[in-house]
Amino acid sequence: MARPLASFHLVVTIAVLLTVLGLVMVLSSSSVGAVVSVGSAYGLFTSQLVFAAIGMVIFYIALQIPVRLLRKYSFVAFAASVAALVLVLIPGIGTLSQGTRGWFVVFGVSLQPSEVAKITLALWGAHLLASRRAENSTLKEMLVPLLPAALVVTGLIVLQPDLGTT
Repeated sequence: MARPLASFHLVVTIAVLLTVLGLVMVLSSSSVGAVVSVGSAYGLFTSQLVFAAIGMVIFYIALQIPVRLLRKYSFVAFAASVAALVLVLIPGIGTLSQGTRGWFVVFGVSLQPSEVAKITLALWGAHLLASRRAENSTLKEMLVPLLPAALVVTGLIVLQPDLGTT
């Protein structure tokens, strides 16, 4: 653990193991239903495997982005995701699916702004906490912008209503 990238490799290894375990659970729990609906026990598993592979490619691309650039645009990305959370609530813009108005459908691809908001809140929050820690700020000074922002995001997600994401 004394090596510089040991913690990074540990986190990546755990993430890969959890992904593999999740895929095994999807295969185990959906194989019977998939045989009935699709005709193959691997129907849902295959689509989940494709999405996991796409996620790994996106993860690799994200690793190439310099941290300085991520920190610079973290608030802009967070503000854009909050705007998307507001837009998805407007009928005609947001798509109603399974009782929740929390999706955009763009060129046949469904996008859920609440998932993006979780990532941008974490990026902006990490930038904010790292910046304020370097300035020797008090705990209150660090959390005052972060907690209200998190409450706004949570409130917008509850309005969809998407309690699972909340």
